[in-house]
Amino acid sequence: MKTDDIILTIAIPTYNRKQFLINNIRQLLPQLNDQTKLLIIDNCSKEIMQDVLCIEFVDIQKKNVEFIRNRVNIGADANVVRCFENCTSPYLWILGDDDIPVKDAVTKIIYNIKKYPEIIFFNYSSEIYFRNKNINTKGIFDFVENIDNYSNLLFISNNIYKLDKFIDNLIFAYRHIYSCASQIAILIESLSEDSETQFSKEQIVTWGMPTEENKWSFVIQSFGYNSLLELPVIVNNGLSKKLGLKMKTNSPSIKTFFRLILMLTDSPKYDYLTRKYLFNQIIFRKFYFHPFYIRILRSPMSFMLKFPRTITFSYKYICLISGKERTYIKDSIYN
Repeated sequence: MKTDDIILTIAIPTYNRKQFLINNIRQLLPQLNDQTKLLIIDNCSKEIMQDVLCIEFVDIQKKNVEFIRNRVNIGADANVVRCFENCTSPYLWILGDDDIPVKDAVTKIIYNIKKYPEIIFFNYSSEIYFRNKNINTKGIFDFVENIDNYSNLLFISNNIYKLDKFIDNLIFAYRHIYSCASQIAILIESLSEDSETQFSKEQIVTWGMPTEENKWSFVIQSFGYNSLLELPVIVNNGLSKKLGLKMKTNSPSIKTFFRLILMLTDSPKYDYLTRKYLFNQIIFRKFYFHPFYIRILRSPMSFMLKFPRTITFSYKYICLISGKERTYIKDSIYN
């Protein structure tokens, strides 16, 4: 197989999720062809994923597969960026190890990148958000204006990149690792006035809904994700507020405040001042561009961090009145 024949690299960043990865590869392997390369970046898992997969799939080495194993665990975000760094084909698909490609995913992607050679970025539909039509955009203003669901954009496995339009801006992905959205940082910073993108109605992957064990930290995301608003292309074009509102389309409800307080009071390790600091930082950063009443509510609600039992009692009745399930996030950073 000639290297020049490879159009699409399917890069899977993985760490300590053996069974998820096996399930993923089982669905993906039959779809690989002469135009694809599979790149697996093992973030120093306890088991060597190359050995695991070679035992599980005896024919895997007959495919065009490359394994890279990091010497140490560099973190999930940095491992995602390494997919850009180690891709050598014209197009890149970063596939989460717990997300399952649909049966015709590779065929669909290759068809679209050949049909639309001018498109540098595709965002597909998913269980998070389904579209009823394709939306093509041109330039940074049009792109931000047409973000219909930020969570669906953030979903790593949903996106296809035309690599040569992004690789020169790899520095912005590494610089914004803390955002938990480094792939969005490199995307946004790479959009010029002529850049064409597509929000597609098609689906290429089934979302592997995160469990308690594999979800990302809500606190870290809340602290970091607004750093995308500081990207030079966003600041220089006056798009911080517009993008900020796209990133969080709905203002938080009283129930949202209660959930956050319950999360922060879940661990006895932190005193009131620490809880108040974390609460205020999350609310300020996450909802900065939202109505003024959000900032008015912040002080009295943060005071309630002193009384977690009162919050638990009140939250119970709010849920009873609203008819919604009483749930809140137990963030991984506190466990």
